[in-house]
Amino acid sequence: MAETAPAALHDWTRVDAGIWHNFHVQWIAEINKELNGGLLPEPYYSLAEPQGGFTVEEGDDGSDEDDEPRRFEADLLALHDVGGAPPGGGGAALLDRPPNVRLTAPIGAGPLPRQISVRHGSDDRVVALIELVSPGNRDGAGKIESFCDKVVAAIRGGVHVLLIDLFPTTPLLPTGMHGAVVGRFGGQYDPPAGEPLTCAAYRAAGAATTTFVEPLAVGARPPTMPLFLTRKQYVELPLADGYAAAFAPMPAKYRRVLEESR
Repeated sequence: MAETAPAALHDWTRVDAGIWHNFHVQWIAEINKELNGGLLPEPYYSLAEPQGGFTVEEGDDGSDEDDEPRRFEADLLALHDVGGAPPGGGGAALLDRPPNVRLTAPIGAGPLPRQISVRHGSDDRVVALIELVSPGNRDGAGKIESFCDKVVAAIRGGVHVLLIDLFPTTPLLPTGMHGAVVGRFGGQYDPPAGEPLTCAAYRAAGAATTTFVEPLAVGARPPTMPLFLTRKQYVELPLADGYAAAFAPMPAKYRRVLEESR
């Protein structure tokens, strides 16, 4: 994928949510093409699913709690083809080459109190999800709670997550969406001064769950982030080229407004 222009993050608060949504759809498509274009080793593949999602089922532990499956939408899912060959040697090994991000911290999801399974309609196994935080996810305490519910449910179900939040902190999200997610596990995240935007990769591993975080500012180049496929293997997902390609068809009037922010 060739860059159409130097990639640098814009201030997306300068345009309304509909303009972000248009870009969001384009960027998810670019990421999906990159993953399925050779970045994911067989038998893994990805699906862009703005109207789809995954189901979390909690096993019956004898309690009176509601065991009804919970369904969540997802921007993009990485799946393992259960009918395919065993995973090959693609991707990087965590112990051999730690992800090249600035901040790494354990969040300790803890032992699972109940049996949790994460399913997709194809019957293939969900191994990871990618979420681009939108203004609608941040619009009120209820929306924030629902978004965090989805990420936490995925992590507790053993699904790795890559979260991309290109919006600044707010009174409702004083540490950003990543800070809100980490807080669910009893952790804490304070964005560095002047870098309120965040890309965070979550390696789901029970009590050993770990985050790999790249703090960002408007004008920074989109980073390369780890997307974990197993507890020990990840692929390096470069975000810059896809960002630039998704921005290329932006209408000129909005391009001018956004480029003034860099």
